Amino acid sequence: MNRSAPDPDRLLADLPEATGRLLAGVLAAAGRTGAELAWAGGGIRDLLRGEPPSNVDLVVVGDALPLARRLATDLDVPVKIHPRFGTATLELTDGSLLDLATARRERYAAPGALPEIEPSSLVDDLARRDFTANALALRLTPAPRLLLDPHRGWPDLRSGILRVLHRASFVDDPTRILRGVRFEARLGWRFEPETERLAREALSAGALAALSGDRLRRELRRTCENFERLSFVWDRFHGLGLLAGLDPELPTAYATDEAAVARVAAAARRLDFAGAGRPAPEPWLTALLAIAASMPVAARGRLDLRLDLDRTARRALLRGGAGAGFPRRLPAAGESAHVVTQAFTGLGSEELCLVAAAGDSASAWVTRYLTELSRIALRIGGEDLVATGLPSGPHVGEALRATLDARLDGRIGADDELAFALGVARRVLGAEREPGDRAAAGRTGARPWGAGA
Repeated sequence: MNRSAPDPDRLLADLPEATGRLLAGVLAAAGRTGAELAWAGGGIRDLLRGEPPSNVDLVVVGDALPLARRLATDLDVPVKIHPRFGTATLELTDGSLLDLATARRERYAAPGALPEIEPSSLVDDLARRDFTANALALRLTPAPRLLLDPHRGWPDLRSGILRVLHRASFVDDPTRILRGVRFEARLGWRFEPETERLAREALSAGALAALSGDRLRRELRRTCENFERLSFVWDRFHGLGLLAGLDPELPTAYATDEAAVARVAAAARRLDFAGAGRPAPEPWLTALLAIAASMPVAARGRLDLRLDLDRTARRALLRGGAGAGFPRRLPAAGESAHVVTQAFTGLGSEELCLVAAAGDSASAWVTRYLTELSRIALRIGGEDLVATGLPSGPHVGEALRATLDARLDGRIGADDELAFALGVARRVLGAEREPGDRAAAGRTGARPWGAGA
């Protein structure tokens, strides 16, 4: 990459065709509204790194909303307006989003609080960014086009350095620490020494305590974007002191088994959840369950409250991940598929990753469950049994359960279900009517169900 700052017109000339057309439409609308407009955010960072822009985030001096409404009309697309923040999002016909925001300055009334904002200049807007490498913008209007870099972000971007804009940055917004780790994992960038020291200092002082559980959980999810870099991300969390900010027992649990995250990540990459029609495991939750599995119930309860987990995640966490005990109880082979299926049926995708991470045998069972066992369902129902003359009752459900077990174990095929279920039901009824029912039948002349004519 050239060491001199890129020429703005050259950057725009190299845009992908679709992005170029979109930007031309934006500039036309901006010309009619007289808006002062700049392109900032990840899209400009991508361009400066020589990559296609991942998004188009525009900053408007004055008020972004009139331009957003005009664009929505010109492009004939829906727009969501957020008057309180002076922002708007257009949903484009290709499914991508176009974000517009009013240039603003921010003030934090308390550490970790959402900022108080007021309209301001482009320079002030860039000053509220997380890192210098993200504090660049391409001013599009008015002419001439300029690359704005008031914080010397270009040299840091070129070198892959994460540097905060001011010393209180992580105290004002601790989520910037997680975003920094995300950039490390995604782009290969690194905190420069003073910025890393400030991050450690903020975490040690309890900066995460100022964040709500919902906000912290969302940032964890964003930072743990995929399983490929999951182990790196959690190692950085541990090294920076972020795990201690989640729960004081979490660092010890992590240090006890540092390979746990790598094992579940490897298991997740081997398993085909989409092919099984199940939701994909969430990397952040899979890692959390892997580490928290060895923690006491009380500590897992604290984590649940701290992260404000939903019911499914809470159940998995309080069960201790469920994966630790299963491999010791899983059968090696034979007619035990129904036992495995019963054990796995209530587990989420993340918990299945924990089971699969225990070893080849456990992984084989999870793979078989996803690709075969979980798809087996009976063709018959209780009404089919009753239609043969079988009386209704608990024996019908018992017969169906036994039939499904036999299907799962491979002892019968789909065409054998009705005959097998009837045989089970007869045996159950016979056992229920012995000996009193048979004697009663002899006294009254009635015949038990299934007796010959």
